[in-house]
Amino acid sequence: RGRNCLQVLELNEGTNRIELVAEVEHACPASKLLWRPSADAAASISKDCFASSGTTLNLWQLEDGQVHSLAKLSSSGAGRQDLAPLTSFDWSTASEHNICAASVDTTITIWDIEHQRKEHQLIGHDKPIYDIAFSKVAHLFASVGADGSLRMFDERDLQTSTILYETGLTPASPSPAPLLRLAWNAHNTNLIAVVTLDKTSVSVVDIRRAGVALQELSSGDAHAHTLAWAPHS
Repeated sequence: RGRNCLQVLELNEGTNRIELVAEVEHACPASKLLWRPSADAAASISKDCFASSGTTLNLWQLEDGQVHSLAKLSSSGAGRQDLAPLTSFDWSTASEHNICAASVDTTITIWDIEHQRKEHQLIGHDKPIYDIAFSKVAHLFASVGADGSLRMFDERDLQTSTILYETGLTPASPSPAPLLRLAWNAHNTNLIAVVTLDKTSVSVVDIRRAGVALQELSSGDAHAHTLAWAPHS
């Protein structure tokens, strides 16, 4: 019988081979993995800490060749057995004690992982949310989902959100096409790229010009499923 696990790999510079450093079981298939954004020695969170998402947000510590569980944080109410799967999460680089997580139940949860408590929880979309990301600009984050919208939020006022982009209706598609992934440019924080279901191009959106895509970048004949900005761009 197969099992779900997380593995930490490392390049052995002597043999030029990638080797297994540590392994730990995961309750269900992980939807995302992220190491802590930086190695600031002054931070209260260990530099060898990473997070994963499944039905819970999980914090892990790599130490002496072993992975130890630090916390399992549930976005659902206390005592609930039917935990809604988390589709994605992101770790803030502006405030490293914050992680935002998105769920198929349309909720977004902002976690204070240092104190292991929810800071905010809100209904983010009309349908399941598929991806979420913080901006390098403090307090801002964005999400995409099955309702075909890219939405931007400000932690200082979560009563409203800004719809930056929406997929349109066509005769062949009576409902908006879901947006699957987003990537926020780390250097030009006005730009967000998004992937649409069954589309062979990536849409680039300028947050200063809500409503229309700034540019459509073709990925060839194949459908795009994920994306990332180059680190220097």
